[in-house]
Amino acid sequence: MVNWVCRPDGTMNPPFKLTIAGDPWHARQYESWEKGEAFIVKDLAGEEMQEHFRYLRTYPLLDEAFEKIIASGHPMPDRQIHHVANFSHGNLLFISLKPYPEAHDIFMRFAKVFEQTYTRFLDLQKAEAQAREAEIELALERVSC
Repeated sequence: MVNWVCRPDGTMNPPFKLTIAGDPWHARQYESWEKGEAFIVKDLAGEEMQEHFRYLRTYPLLDEAFEKIIASGHPMPDRQIHHVANFSHGNLLFISLKPYPEAHDIFMRFAKVFEQTYTRFLDLQKAEAQAREAEIELALERVSC
């Protein structure tokens, strides 16, 4: 699956592919999307979280990001709460350091708005491709006449 990850400073890492087979938590996220579950939460701590971080660090881009975070004086957290809001094309992962049950509705609403925006983006891409194809066909007709 393709991932876009925001850095702590608010900038974005380049998109990268992450396999779901290497990590039980990523497999569960994908399964929740396949089943059409709207929202799931996972409290990661202790050895489970350390194993998750070890898996993530097998990706050079993420390992580099972790190194930068640590070098800037921010230790790796002992606990993370992962809030996964699914939509038709994927899911959004919101990570916090403590539980925020009061934000669950906000996360789900954000995923719905994101889905509408992403669907519109895909529609525009399709329309642009159709317009380019029509231009090519028109140019070919002009050449053949």
